[in-house]
Amino acid sequence: MRHAYTATKVRDAELPLLEAGEPLMARAAFALYQSVVAELRERRGVLAGSRAAFLVGTGNNGGDALFAAAHLARRPVGVDVVLVGERAHESGLTAVRGTNARVHVLTESNVEGLVALCLRADVLVDGVLGIGADAPARGRTGAFVGALSARLEETRLAVESPEETWLEVPRGLNLTAPRIVAVDLPSGIDATRGAISVGAGLLGSSAAAPAILRADTTVTFGALKVGLAVPPSSELAGRVHVVDLGLDLGEPVCSVIEPSDFSSGLLRALVARPSSSAHKYVRGVVGIEAGSAQYPGAGILATRAALACGPGMVRYLGERVVFDALVPATPEAVPAHGRVQSHLIGSGMEPGDALRARLIDLLAREVPVVVDAGALALITSELAGLLGPRHVLTPHAGELAGLLSALGEHVTRADVEASPLAHARRAHDLTGATVVAKGPATIVAGPERTYVASSGTPRLATAGSGDVLAGILAACLALASADAETGGRTLDGDDWALAAAGAAYLHGRAGTIAAGECSGRGGRADEPQSRPIRASDIIETIPAVCSELGAPAASAAANKSEVHNG
Repeated sequence: MRHAYTATKVRDAELPLLEAGEPLMARAAFALYQSVVAELRERRGVLAGSRAAFLVGTGNNGGDALFAAAHLARRPVGVDVVLVGERAHESGLTAVRGTNARVHVLTESNVEGLVALCLRADVLVDGVLGIGADAPARGRTGAFVGALSARLEETRLAVESPEETWLEVPRGLNLTAPRIVAVDLPSGIDATRGAISVGAGLLGSSAAAPAILRADTTVTFGALKVGLAVPPSSELAGRVHVVDLGLDLGEPVCSVIEPSDFSSGLLRALVARPSSSAHKYVRGVVGIEAGSAQYPGAGILATRAALACGPGMVRYLGERVVFDALVPATPEAVPAHGRVQSHLIGSGMEPGDALRARLIDLLAREVPVVVDAGALALITSELAGLLGPRHVLTPHAGELAGLLSALGEHVTRADVEASPLAHARRAHDLTGATVVAKGPATIVAGPERTYVASSGTPRLATAGSGDVLAGILAACLALASADAETGGRTLDGDDWALAAAGAAYLHGRAGTIAAGECSGRGGRADEPQSRPIRASDIIETIPAVCSELGAPAASAAANKSEVHNG
């Protein structure tokens, strides 16, 4: 896993090393320089004749950018340094002035000229603000970055949809927008909360982020920051490369699930090949109550998704009309009551007295329960007292706002979208349940740990995708329970959150593969367009994802020092 920390925790961990004379800035700058070289080579094939522009602010990450620019200027690369603040890191600037790099100072009169200069670069390095900032740049610097950001988006649109865009291209401008490399984090995001500030408020989406440059790659130092791991700010970070500085950081705020995590421990049980002595009753048995005459597809999708994960049995225990529609295409579903090791209730069902009574009955049992859709809408302060970590709530932003409001909080959907991590944790604190907050990245809040599954794609925003996730969750809880029973272990606390996070990762990865994408939300702006998907496409890809993650070599192939966002 990749662990994420607050800005304060990182600064505190750096302090003893700096006091001991460790050259942290030199290490960070050289790693940044290496990343820029890699971007230039990927973009141009060779370094000779390429161009890089560095936007340099007043803080230490501006110093990182200056020292990296000095390294690069000794190669056959055209280097421009744009000083956007009233001052710059003194020794870094001295290093740059000792090279052939061209230094420009932002003024009121040269904004357009410097925007054009940046657009002509092959790589643009964003070193404007560091982890101490929690809002975009203001004043002249903010106006410059905002103008540059707008032109970059226009250029990208012109490349992606030339027939729909009328754009005057200045002489010498690359017809492809420059690759953007952020220094530590995209300037202006909140490193600790994952928020994007606008005036006195917060944005719930990165799409309208003002005066923030959307990075293709972020080179971050010492540790992953929370703002690079959770939306909405993570959507601006692109591919995140963490440069290890040997910091002693302690407990993280959250942990990002990686493919290598499925090579051992609890997550291994979700994808491992059954032992030769296994039979269906020790492989995990799932009970599903989902779908209705009005929404039969929800029950069908959830059941098919659960079966695709490979448990020993899936019992369909919902309405007969749904089972009659399910069985022709899915004869493996068993319409009989019996022992189960997990239960799903609520997908495609309307909230009402009958569903409430059934939910209360299930919550009183020892079996883990996935509480979805219609059942989730029934959770109030009264029912919250019945919940514990083995109960998994599955809200999207609107449902999470509704849940918190039902529990006495005053929360809107926009509030949740602006700060999903905080609201997922709050929902757990109020209910004691494991909370799977669905969104651009899925955040799973347990008793002590919070996990992030960022393996998905925006293509997953399609009807039935949530029903598929609910089925995968139920299957993974059953598989984890069965494995623990076989090994004589008991699952508790954050084990349920980890199993749920594994399920969310499977769901996201299946959607990404179904859409024909290489890296999902972390895809580069210049990667080919993906294809649309249906919920059924996700289901059909699940077995391949389980095989991929269960392969012995999966961790070696996938465990690179990167986190993918978008």
